Order: sequence, then C-alpha cells, then structure tokens
Amino acid sequence: MTASSPISTGPAGSYFEAQVGAHYLLTMLIGAEPRGMPGTTVDRVEFQRAAEGHPLDDIIVHAHDWQGNNAVLEIQVKRTVSFAPSDREFNKVVAQIAEAARDGRVLTNRQELAVAVAQSSQKIEGPYQDVLTWARRLGSHDTFFRRIDGVGSANDNMRTFVQTFRDNLHEAGLADDDETAWLLLSRFQILPFDYTAPGSAFGAWDKERASLALHSDESHRAGDFWKRLIELAVDTASSGGALDQLRLRGVLEEGSFRLAGSHQFATARAALAEAARHALDDIHDEVGHVSLLRAGLLDAVRSGLTRGRYLEIRGDAGVGKSALLKHIAQQLANEAPIIVLSSRRATGGGWIAMRSVLGFDGSARSLLVDLASSGGATLFLDGLDFFTDDEKLTVRDLVREASEVPGFNVVATARRDFGREEPNWLPEKALKILGQADLVTVGELSTAEVRELQAIAPELGALLSESHPARAVTRNLFRLSCLTNRRGDGQVPRTEVDMAEQWWKSADGTHDELHRERARVLKDLAEQTLDRREPLEIASHPTAPVDALVQSQTLRDLGDDSMAFYHDVLRDWAVANLLYFHPEARDRLPLDQPAPAFLIRGVELAARMALERHKDDSRWREWIDKVSRGEAHGSWRRAFLLASVRSEIHSELLERVSDFLLGNQARVLRELVRTVMAVDGRAATEFVAYKGARGEQLYVPNGSSWVHLIRWLLSVGENLPAAAIPDVAGLYAGWCVLGVGMLKKSS
Repeated sequence: MTASSPISTGPAGSYFEAQVGAHYLLTMLIGAEPRGMPGTTVDRVEFQRAAEGHPLDDIIVHAHDWQGNNAVLEIQVKRTVSFAPSDREFNKVVAQIAEAARDGRVLTNRQELAVAVAQSSQKIEGPYQDVLTWARRLGSHDTFFRRIDGVGSANDNMRTFVQTFRDNLHEAGLADDDETAWLLLSRFQILPFDYTAPGSAFGAWDKERASLALHSDESHRAGDFWKRLIELAVDTASSGGALDQLRLRGVLEEGSFRLAGSHQFATARAALAEAARHALDDIHDEVGHVSLLRAGLLDAVRSGLTRGRYLEIRGDAGVGKSALLKHIAQQLANEAPIIVLSSRRATGGGWIAMRSVLGFDGSARSLLVDLASSGGATLFLDGLDFFTDDEKLTVRDLVREASEVPGFNVVATARRDFGREEPNWLPEKALKILGQADLVTVGELSTAEVRELQAIAPELGALLSESHPARAVTRNLFRLSCLTNRRGDGQVPRTEVDMAEQWWKSADGTHDELHRERARVLKDLAEQTLDRREPLEIASHPTAPVDALVQSQTLRDLGDDSMAFYHDVLRDWAVANLLYFHPEARDRLPLDQPAPAFLIRGVELAARMALERHKDDSRWREWIDKVSRGEAHGSWRRAFLLASVRSEIHSELLERVSDFLLGNQARVLRELVRTVMAVDGRAATEFVAYKGARGEQLYVPNGSSWVHLIRWLLSVGENLPAAAIPDVAGLYAGWCVLGVGMLKKSS
C-alpha cells in the first residue's frame, strides 16, 4: 500500500475523526479500557501510520492486557458507511482489511480491525453486529457458516452482509474461503460514535470524563479541556505522530491544565469483567451441546432498548430467560462494558461495600460514567425474584446511579408473576428516569425454534417430535436439557411433576452407595431453602455426596462450604418434594405473609403433586383448607388453585376437581377464573385501545392457563352454573380482545 501524506489525506483533518482520536487520548489519560479492546489498557495512540504497516491507518491504539500481552486496534474513520453491496466505502474498508491480513499478523496476534462511523442504523445495531458476534463466539468456520446458512437461525440481512464482505475480499485479491472470511469477520468491529447527532451521548460522556481527569478545582474547565484534546488529535494526525500517556500529560500540563490523580478504573473494570464472566458461566445455555440463539428474542431486546433504558425479560421457570440474558451480555461485552449481578453473585451491603471489594477509590457515578464512555454500558440483573435483602441494597444503589448516566441501560430477568404480590423493589424514581422499554416475554419453544434445534442437533429429533410421550415438557429449555442428559430408566415423564419426583427419588444419580447420602443432602438443603437460610451450608455432610451433586450440576459450589442450587427450577423441585413427601414441613410456611417469590412455585408444584399422584382431589382440598384459614395470605390459596390449570395434564386435573369448582354456585370456579385473569393476564390496553362498557379494566392472556381453562369450560357446556357466567364471559372477552390486538399489530 502506498502511504499518503498525513497532511494531504482528506479524512485526517476531519473534525469527526479528531473527536474519535480525542476519545482514545482521553481513554489513555485516565487509564480506562479502550472501546473495541475490552480488558486492556492503552499504552499509546498513533495517527496516520499506513507507511508503518497499518492499512486501517486513521487511528492506531496500542495496548496491553493484564498478563502483559500486546494488543493493537486499527481504526478507519468513516462518517457514513451503509455496508450494502453497492457501498464503495465498505468496499474500500474491506480492501484495507485484506491488506492488513496479507502479512498474517491479523490472523495470529490480537490485532483488531475496526471502522468508526458517525451514524448507526437498525441493521448495524442488529444483524451486522450479530454476524460479528457469532464470528467471535462460534468456534469454527464450519459452525459459523452452518448457522449463517441455516433456516431460522440467521436472516437475509445477516447473509447479505457476510456475502458482501466475501465479495469485497475477493475483489481485493484475497482468498474468500470460509475459514479466511470467518477469521477476518471475527477480528472486524463496527464502532458507532454519535458525535454528529443532536444531544450526542458520546459528547456528554467525554465531557464528564474530562471533568474527572481534571483536578476537582478545575472540573468547570471540562469543555475547554475536551476541545484541547481534539486540537491535539488534529495536530498529531497532521504529522503522523503518536502520544503516550506521559507525553500527553506533559503537553496538557504545559497548557495550564491541572490534572487529577488516577482512579483505579482499570482495576475496577477488570474485577467487574471477571465477575461478569463468572456470573455468565453459571448460566447453562446449551441443550445437547447446542446453544439456541433465539434471534427473534434478541431482536426484541435490542428494539426495546431503543425506546427505554430499563428492560425486563419475563417468563416461566426454565424457559431460557437467563440464557437469553447471557447471549445479549456476551454480545454487548465485545462492544461495551457490562456488569452482571445475580443472587449469590452480588456484593451485599450497598455501593460502599461493593467499592471496597472492587478496590476502587472513586464514586459509583465516576465508575459508571467511565464504563458508559466506552460506547454505552449495561447492568444485567439476573433473577429479580431471588436477590437477598442485603444484595438488593447494592442493586438499588447501582440502578439509581445508572439512571443518571446517559446511555447506561439496565436489563433484568424475572419470572412472569414478579411484582404481583409485592411491588417491584427497584427504585421507582430511577426506573422512571431510565424509561421502561417494552416487556420481552420468553415462552416455550416455538415451532421455528424446535425446527432449528432439530436441524443443528439431529440427536434431539426424537425428543422434539410431536409424538414423543414427553412432548408436554420438552418445549421448556431447562426440562429439555434435563431429558437430554437424563439416565435411562425406562420411565418417560409426562409432566414436570414426574421429572421433579424422579430427580428427588434418584437424588440426581443412580441407586449406588452414595444414593442415601445424596438424598439426605437434598432434604437438608430443601429445609434450609424453606427457612431461607442462604447460602446453603453443607459443612455437616460428607464430602463425597456433595461432590457428586456438584458434578451432576444439581448444586453450585460457592466456596467455604456454601452451596446454591444450580438452577432455580431445581430449588422449586426440592421445595415441592419436601412439602409433598414430608407433610410436617408445611407447618414452617409463613402463611400470614405474602408467599415469597423463592417459594411460590415450589408450593404450586407440591399442589400439582397432590392432584397428579392421587385419583381424587381429597388431599389437594385438605391443603387448600390449610392455606385458607385465619390470617393466611391469599397468595398461598391462589398457588393451589392455579395448579390445576398450569399442569401439563390440565384436562385430567380440571376434570378431577370439577365437582369442587362447580359446587356451591361455582364459587371456587369464579375465584379460579378471576385468579387466572389477574395472575396470568395483562391489561388489554397494552395490546389494543379498549375501554369496557362501564369503563372497567379488561385483562388478556399472558400465559397458557387461559386456553387450558377455556377448553375445559367448553366441555362443561350447559352444566355451567348461571352464577359463573359473568366471570366466564370476562375470560372469553379478554381472549377475543387479544386476538383483535394481535391482528391490529400485524396489519
């Protein structure tokens, strides 16, 4: 490649390019992570170095990671790039990538190649970034192109982007075979910087960062300081020069700026990144060694975050909420910093305690501003239902501070009925500032997702067939994973209760010499869960059975004789079996209080057991009487009522309890209908403009229990007591309104 004179090169003098260069100079000055190279610290920033072997020559960032390994990020700055097949700017960038690849360094060293753009788009934020994330995450070119070419996993925009990249490589004279294209895509990044947009987030971040770089007495000069950095970027680029931190500090201090001491941003970032990796590693996202990407849900999350900075992912137990969060977090971690907190993976005691653990000497705001300045940042909260009171203090502090930092998003997972009995515990004012994005609901596997799994994992074909006896449970990701890994015993589970009981009775193993000890450990941990003694303590148990349960992924070892159930579904199963097989444990339920989120589903499963394991409803009715007496909170009774409509064999169970439901002028049926509408429903106005004839609120389905109940009611027919007609009519009306709303949304 022939080098141009830095002075005569057009883009070198552009203001936008200077802003991007100033951003990396400021990043180096305060010791923060450079955007595009997470986990590193900047050593020097060079400009216009095509003659020295950097074809993407506008800005070259030299850095090192915590192990001292060198890393290089080459950036070509383009105000606009569409990445379309006809885009000559993209063609030029890929030609520069091909030039960089010819000496082999890009394919062996940590040498990242990027294009910085002034304007983003839905395609850049969505399918194009998805392609680059897949290239980094999927471990081989065979896997990558199988996903790109697969029906249902990728889309046409992704395939067009990959083909355009390959065509441009070919035009540049470089091999465009699968392996080369995949390797170069895995090193390529698209980095939007919105400096030219009104109310630029990057402009706000960099100015706040500038104030942090200055002595507290001079923080008011942040605007002038930022302008000086832009001037330095222009001057350095005009001579094809470079600046390291020592030289940069000297030039700035010569210009009468007093600089602040260095906060431990790098140390804190490294600690947060490591904690995020560990938290995400805890999340199992594979079925039969295959990770389902669920592109439609990923698109829904991205789309939602364009309308609000706080987004919740809701769904029933085991449907893959955490796996979806993991996919999003891993994608964003390549573009911007992330914080991941979950129960048992969060420091309790508030920000002050967390700051001490991080070894950080600044404020929460200064750290979050630093994180956001790398291109936005996201706080992920996995399982709002299960944080302890002590952990909630820290989460609240971070959410409050994040709400005040432009571009800082918060993404949380929760079960579908989170906030029903008790209000959302996150700070209301902060959520209003963040703005609520559209709720993303994760359901059972769709037909398209089942086909995708069958295509990429043929070994799952039998389990996922429509005729499989366990079809009712295989559309749930966690239960499908359990069935995939289960030890064959000839018994095919029809329901989740079957699976829970098999797991409990086998103590997640075989009837070997450790079976009895494993069973004792599970019973003890279930009792601790019932009493909310967390983390779970195993010091009183022998090592061998505990190690066996860790090995089988029933338990997660937290260290210091502390354990947690590997998945919250297993906690539900433990509670359910304890309550069912050891009736004395029911006396320890705090019936005078709202049913806690960590117990409610286990109680419901125990109620299902009472119905599924008996030919009549007598035992179930005894339990309902117990949770309906005196000062018992209504949430306990509701869990027992819902058991009949939420079971996979709901038709059998509703028939089993029909006399109880229809007796006494259908008093219990009317209660069940109202419960289903309230607990498994959403306001009709979320789907379609609606106001009832008398101005009353109407609810529409937000769960399968509606259709289960409606089908049974149709079988009841003229035997339905007249007293139940108004409530049943409301149920039908909500169902019809949902249909109208969906038609309007699709038209």
